[in-house]
Amino acid sequence: MKPLDERDWPRLLRAGSRVFIGGGAAVPQGLVASMLTHADRFVDLEIVHIHGLGPTPWIEPRYEQVIRTNSFFLTPTLREAVERGQADYTPCAMSEVPALFQTGRMPIDVALVQVTPPDESGLCSLGVSVDVTRAAVKNARLVIAQINPKMPRTVGDSLIPAKDIDFFLKLTAPLPEAEVAEIDERQERIGRYAAQLIDDGATLQVGLGNTPEAVIRALKKHRQLGIHSGMFNDALMD
Repeated sequence: MKPLDERDWPRLLRAGSRVFIGGGAAVPQGLVASMLTHADRFVDLEIVHIHGLGPTPWIEPRYEQVIRTNSFFLTPTLREAVERGQADYTPCAMSEVPALFQTGRMPIDVALVQVTPPDESGLCSLGVSVDVTRAAVKNARLVIAQINPKMPRTVGDSLIPAKDIDFFLKLTAPLPEAEVAEIDERQERIGRYAAQLIDDGATLQVGLGNTPEAVIRALKKHRQLGIHSGMFNDALMD
């Protein structure tokens, strides 16, 4: 594990490289900002990622000649990039993404991730975003990590040996937080109607957005509900 010298970006990201960027609340914004300062020297980079909180500067139009994005999740900003021909959307279940990296169907050249500082055993934690990131780290040719003391330490499959990290950048920064949804009257009404269709004991899969939030809020009198979902929103916690 070596300190990252920002002058090395053009050497580390070879022409035609596929670069994975960690998602969720663990987007390594410090690494991204450092990388983009050398964007004029990149050739035909592809960036792949899932949904991430915070800005996605790599899809700005000024980078369209050197960086192309391939996302497994569409946001309004990414949708605009797809419409203008700067990005691609690959529809794929989250659970199937790791296999794309593991089998080589979508090989990862460089993984940019955010981790905790290593512990006394030399293990870093991927913290709040393990998801598909662990598979990217295990299968990438090169791993570059932003080490952030503010990243919460989680255990289990989130742990990776520090020796598996090729280069690191130390940067202390707070993690982004998802804004609490403001539910309007129309969405509340939809939530109440949808709740009438859900029986006690049902198993729910919950998506992103105000409408799923409104439905969950309308289920407070239901009993024995199960959750099988890729996300947990504030309404579920309540």
